[in-house]
Amino acid sequence: MWCKSFVGYLYLEEIIGTRHSNNVIKRVTLYNRSAPKKTVNDDDSEPLTLTYYPPNQKYKVTNFLDSEPNCSGEACDLNLGRTKIEVIPHKKLLCIPISKCLTVNIKTRHRYEEVKEFIDSIHLYYPALRIVVMDEFNPDYETTKWADIMSNSPLITYAQVKPGVGYGRMLAARLSPTKYVLVADDDYIFSDKTNITKLVDIMENSDADIVAGTTDDFFPFAGAIRVSSENDKCLLSLYPGIFYEVIPNYKNCYQVDIGKTFFVARRDVILDAGSWDVSRPFYEHEDFFFQMRKSRLKIAYCDDIIVRHVPKSRKLAKLRKNYFEDLKVALMEKWKIDDYFSCSSPMTYFKMETCPSAKRRHFR
Repeated sequence: MWCKSFVGYLYLEEIIGTRHSNNVIKRVTLYNRSAPKKTVNDDDSEPLTLTYYPPNQKYKVTNFLDSEPNCSGEACDLNLGRTKIEVIPHKKLLCIPISKCLTVNIKTRHRYEEVKEFIDSIHLYYPALRIVVMDEFNPDYETTKWADIMSNSPLITYAQVKPGVGYGRMLAARLSPTKYVLVADDDYIFSDKTNITKLVDIMENSDADIVAGTTDDFFPFAGAIRVSSENDKCLLSLYPGIFYEVIPNYKNCYQVDIGKTFFVARRDVILDAGSWDVSRPFYEHEDFFFQMRKSRLKIAYCDDIIVRHVPKSRKLAKLRKNYFEDLKVALMEKWKIDDYFSCSSPMTYFKMETCPSAKRRHFR
């Protein structure tokens, strides 16, 4: 056991178990040294703790704060109302096969090759899954391969809509006939590690509203959201790798606030909660999960459900950059925050610190 300190706090670090030879499970407990000592009549509250789970680089935070003592402003509401995901097994297997209750939603912009490859991979592993493809207006539609591939399959719904990722994702969900939707980007490919059945099983047997997987680039993203105040500014921080609870009975699955754009969701629940901001042509992802957090939805993440991310062109990414600054300002104004950070070290959450300015988040 180690005893360490930093300004105002004391924390204890202890080894509580091992996984293999070099993977040590650690628990870190935070105590506020400046807090007044309790008397025997005071309610005992557990200290904030982080438990480190290698090799997946996860930190479980327990007794997390529902609100920051120094947080003021409307965005502080995002800190409130978290409740534990409860596993409540159904007596009947309602979604076997999963095609009975799941529709894949794909938003694209004239990227035929990517979408076709993605659809082929989906039907290789799940031949009966319905798919809704939202494309933007394409004047060359009748002279391309889209018409033959999309219009002639009873499992595929293809539509051209006005530009905008937020609008396309919202409309895809509305057009889906099933109680669950799988939201995905158009440059993914399923593999033998893309176990969508597990995500649906969690939805069927718990009160989770969204269950996300991850991508094979393993870019850290899923984690916790915290809003705080500093120098009269409202700051929002994203902490990849922080989770609140392990989902009972589901190995490698955790309760979080935000995940990547690869998730199964309860269709009616996310639509009722506000779903996507249709005014955002790009960078809609964080806004969606902020809205879900505000609506108190329960979100899970499984790091063993992996989809391949295979971008073939940077053309669309370059187009998005033209909108970045304006959409960043619009997002901050909407949520009434003065800055936004992505924190590479979970210890910044533990110390209740703000990330260095160099870690400012580039919105997705």
